[in-house]
Amino acid sequence: MSIELAIERAVDAAVQKHLEPLLTRLNLTPAPEDAKMRPEEAGDYINVKPSTLRWWRCMGYGPVFHKYGNAVRYLKSDLDKFIANTVSVKHNGRAANEAPVKVEPTVAVKRGRGRPRKWVKVAV
Repeated sequence: MSIELAIERAVDAAVQKHLEPLLTRLNLTPAPEDAKMRPEEAGDYINVKPSTLRWWRCMGYGPVFHKYGNAVRYLKSDLDKFIANTVSVKHNGRAANEAPVKVEPTVAVKRGRGRPRKWVKVAV
């Protein structure tokens, strides 16, 4: 056995012995494919707040969740399916892949003293 190979194996063994327990304590180990995630972790994974996930659960929307007693857990595969099936919507309510909608210009007309404005469409 060469010296380089022996040194490499010794370093790998030392890293596994000392570094892996530290990574486990810091929760930095890679998660298995179907890891059970708490709402906080699931929210970080799909970039929403845990309160949004809670609201979605109450409204019957959102990713599939599992209850273990009082504990709510999400599977990583279910979160991936939810992300894949969700259509991104822009701020004006149309889907990202739709053609832009032609918007007619509007003009505000004052209806009288202290009365609210009335919006009227103007033909171009």
